[in-house]
Amino acid sequence: MRLYSYVVRFDGGFAPFCSGALCTLACCKPRIRAKAQYGDWVAGMTPKDYGSGRLIYLMRVERAFTFAEYFRHATLRPRVDNIYRPKPNGGYIQKNNDFHGPDDIHKDLSADRVLASKTFVY
Repeated sequence: MRLYSYVVRFDGGFAPFCSGALCTLACCKPRIRAKAQYGDWVAGMTPKDYGSGRLIYLMRVERAFTFAEYFRHATLRPRVDNIYRPKPNGGYIQKNNDFHGPDDIHKDLSADRVLASKTFVY
């Protein structure tokens, strides 16, 4: 079991996206999304301007989806962070959203994993 932590520069309800009984990390932090295994923990901490090291959220990795699996899951498709629609020939198209634009696509898709958990605090 490992703990991955990072500074959440802006907590606007997108990454992580915690809604209802599920917390997901679908965008940003591709290294963490690529390496985190089931049972590992991911912690998002406040930046220096807001008192370094205060916990914003903590999730235990319980599931990992590819972007295609995440998008095709009917109950997960409406989630705010579900912004990558698979193309028929491979690859993804970014849906219009208020959080990430074309400049974010390469970084987001550099790890084809969406982390999900029902065990989290936010």
